[in-house]
Amino acid sequence: MKYALLSLFTIASLMIACKSEKSETTKKETPALQPSEINTNTGSGVSQTKPTEIFTGTVNGVKIVFKHTDYTQYRLKEGKKVTTGALNTERGFEKDEDATVYILNSDKQESEQKYFVRYTDGKFVMLD
Repeated sequence: MKYALLSLFTIASLMIACKSEKSETTKKETPALQPSEINTNTGSGVSQTKPTEIFTGTVNGVKIVFKHTDYTQYRLKEGKKVTTGALNTERGFEKDEDATVYILNSDKQESEQKYFVRYTDGKFVMLD
């Protein structure tokens, strides 16, 4: 079982590495989003899961709000459209080895996934 998991991890790592190389050449950055204040007080008296991070900004004239909880679930509001789902992260992007790549809808096919990158200097961008 231990060797099966190790083999699966190795194969997944290789697939991600290939995908990352492809992503670097085909994805382009859009304007950066900024961290915003975290406010989980809804006034309803119901306990809410506190987001780990929240980023807001405008991309192509559309207001974007990206929130994630414990690096496993996300909520993305693009204008009036809201999506939620599974979130995965990867370490390193382009020349920034410590950057964090956020993969939204990581459990779905690639055409349904969206990507954000948080660079070590704090810059947060959406990839096309």
